[in-house]
Amino acid sequence: MALKMDTNLLAQKANELKNNSLNVKLPNNADLWNRLLLSSVADNLPAGIALLNKNFVLCNFNKLYGSYINSYTPFNPGNALGLDYFTYVPGSRYQVIDWFQYVRDNGQQKTVNDFHLRIEGNDSIQDTFWNMTVAPVIGNTGRVRGVLIFAIDSTEPVLTKKALHQKEAKLEQMKCAFRAVLNMREEDQYKLKQKMATNATKTIMPFVESLRKRLSDSDQIAHLDIIESNLKGLTSGFSQTLNSTEFAFTPREIQIAALIKEGKTTKEIAEFFRVSSACIDFHRHNIRAKLGLKNKKANLASFLLSLSRS
Repeated sequence: MALKMDTNLLAQKANELKNNSLNVKLPNNADLWNRLLLSSVADNLPAGIALLNKNFVLCNFNKLYGSYINSYTPFNPGNALGLDYFTYVPGSRYQVIDWFQYVRDNGQQKTVNDFHLRIEGNDSIQDTFWNMTVAPVIGNTGRVRGVLIFAIDSTEPVLTKKALHQKEAKLEQMKCAFRAVLNMREEDQYKLKQKMATNATKTIMPFVESLRKRLSDSDQIAHLDIIESNLKGLTSGFSQTLNSTEFAFTPREIQIAALIKEGKTTKEIAEFFRVSSACIDFHRHNIRAKLGLKNKKANLASFLLSLSRS
């Protein structure tokens, strides 16, 4: 009857351990735990349980704790009995000795979540993580006889979370690198644009101006104006802007837009292309629509000029 009551108490405490919550007060009766472990009652609990004496020698454990020994240490569960914790969990001494001694010497339970325990193997070091409570156990004389370990293996979720964070960090680095490449491309385009503008100003425009002084025919001068306007448009990015997918101007619309930007009237443009003014008005209507100026009072020439400066 007493064992059944003890079992119920243990089961109640075990339920509180679910969802990695180990911050519950454990029964500290050493004989109770020893009897429960010997009777295998604790094998059904959701945590690995180990009973150590005051020198931290393994005295008893449940089935789940035995599987932890088998999975993570160089020992099988049977051979680990009678060994101190620091022997059957090699490499653990400097990591847990202060913790275990504090619990034993002060009689106070202590819990650590996602505790990083590095276990040394024959040829490698294994990183493991644990939600673990170490609690004192008391003998019939009222003195601490050893410690009880309650452990839940959190290695897989912790490593999965770390891997996810690493992937997210790598993705962010890739995004930063991509943004840097885009910025470099924009900078290269700007430098190329400046170089084209400089070359046009130094090498081509002087000839255009010289030719203008020699021409007297108004039609020829108008053609020269077109050449000059388009050269300026190329160096300013005006033509590329109008030809982009955002606006998708036709070649003729780009030509007309360049003349409008230079302040040419509908009549002057019509005479140059030898078409009617109504035809130019039709193109102006399409240009305004593509620029989002339809039914707006914005001056088309001023708007086009602002595009050439952007």
